[in-house]
Amino acid sequence: MRGFGSIENLFDRPTYKFENEIVNTLLNSTNIRIEKIISDGHTTGWYDQDQDEFVCLLTGYAELEILSDDGDLNILKLSPGDNILIKKHTKHRVIKTTKCNWLCIFFN
Repeated sequence: MRGFGSIENLFDRPTYKFENEIVNTLLNSTNIRIEKIISDGHTTGWYDQDQDEFVCLLTGYAELEILSDDGDLNILKLSPGDNILIKKHTKHRVIKTTKCNWLCIFFN
């Protein structure tokens, strides 16, 4: 049908062991980017982004470390369905992942 793209399931995961996080950009326009990220045992360095980010953990277990405005480090433990809005320039990183499927929306 005209105007339809391919169908992707947000819960799909590869059946093989993967070395790096898998990032699939689902939508990318001027003011918004939507990504599906798959991770398992992967962590990240510190992020300090120019956009707000809405993060939803669809599957798995994860821990985020967030630096608050007053300099305190906070560890957030996420289970399926948990979500958080990370305001732009809030320093954060992923410190633990186990069989995670993420939906991340970056916007201005």
